[in-house]
Amino acid sequence: MIEFKSVSKTYSDGTKAVEDLSLVVPSDGTTVMVGPSGCGKTTLLRMVNRMIEPTAGSVEWDGTPIKRLKKTVLRRQMGYVIQNGGLFPHRTILENIGTVPELLGWDDRKTHARAQELLELVGLEPQLGRRFPAQLSGGQQQRVGVARALAADPDLLLMDEPFSAVDPVVRADLQELVKRLQTDLKKTILMITHDMDEAITMGNQVAVLQKGGQLAQFDTPEEILDNPASEFVADFVGRDRGYRSLTFAGAPELKLERVRTVRNAAFERGEGRSDEPVLVVDGEGRPQGWADPQRPGRLLGLGSTFTNPGAPLREVVEAALTSPTGLAVAVGADGRYAGVISDDAVMQHVRAYRAGVAESQVTRQIRSEEDAEAARIEAERQAAEQAADQERQRAEAEALAEQKRSAKGRRKRRGGATAVKPADAPASEQPADVEPEGEKP
Repeated sequence: MIEFKSVSKTYSDGTKAVEDLSLVVPSDGTTVMVGPSGCGKTTLLRMVNRMIEPTAGSVEWDGTPIKRLKKTVLRRQMGYVIQNGGLFPHRTILENIGTVPELLGWDDRKTHARAQELLELVGLEPQLGRRFPAQLSGGQQQRVGVARALAADPDLLLMDEPFSAVDPVVRADLQELVKRLQTDLKKTILMITHDMDEAITMGNQVAVLQKGGQLAQFDTPEEILDNPASEFVADFVGRDRGYRSLTFAGAPELKLERVRTVRNAAFERGEGRSDEPVLVVDGEGRPQGWADPQRPGRLLGLGSTFTNPGAPLREVVEAALTSPTGLAVAVGADGRYAGVISDDAVMQHVRAYRAGVAESQVTRQIRSEEDAEAARIEAERQAAEQAADQERQRAEAEALAEQKRSAKGRRKRRGGATAVKPADAPASEQPADVEPEGEKP
């Protein structure tokens, strides 16, 4: 667990990068810090491995202030992934992956075996290990960067906008890779990005930062999308946050329909003419596109597909919106055609989901109001008890003071009675050294 405790960072020119920020990064999950340029997210990440020291506050790792740890020791216990891979150009891929194990004193055989294992783990062919970074694509280099960060089996992985330099398709593949690795290896990941879509895709929890290094909201992606804490968060998330929230809505068991299909080869021979939608599939039954009813032999685009069951509702909506026929095409886990669902049916599911969200929001609001009322009543009860205690203590103090005054008065009265002699006391009772009046020699 990483904990930022009232952390601030002010540079020598007076620029405030981070201001009094407190945040807990839970173990065994992915926390994403997201925000515009200048919000302090990179500064915070680099505080964790002491590349930057805070001006005030502290950063702790599992309860230990990291400033007590030597920088070299600390950094070798953490994996670090940056943009463009950050690979050493003069070293082979296997040598790059084995960098930290070498620094830790592993022998060559163990280091080589670990590098080979990780190469396979990140989905790269073994023969690529002998190549140099310049001989790999950007996506492959980034996979190597992830492998190198995992080489010494660290508990914590720091990721500094690792996918910003690759194209959207490669980015999606790398995101899935890191999510799978986190699930399998149970690493704690702290990642920064400027892309809200990436944040809600990758994070178990998301910290939204605003300029000046202030924490605007820290919550689950679903909660941030459904209930942004401020106007800034709402604007940063985007006005399409309702659509984005469908990412977290699992599509129910969809009732699929069937349409006529025709094999590629038959379609090329002129088959598949119909006024009804006809789906063209390959020899394995994988969808290829829709037959154009206006121009025989012409293939229309397929649009996107979704996997049934298991696809989030957002993917189903996307498949319906991109289909030229308005029919979302479902495939099985093997990619083969499974059926279709109309855009009208999809929207019924969307409306049902949004109704559920609205009901949940109302329920949360009611619960929040009930909690606030309960807190008010409890505060009043405690205040009344405190006032009663104070009144009881005051009364007891006054009673004690009165007792002391009464006791003091009694002592004074007893003391006065002992010191004063009665005026009619006989002469014989007067002291012997006092002469009676009128008896002078």
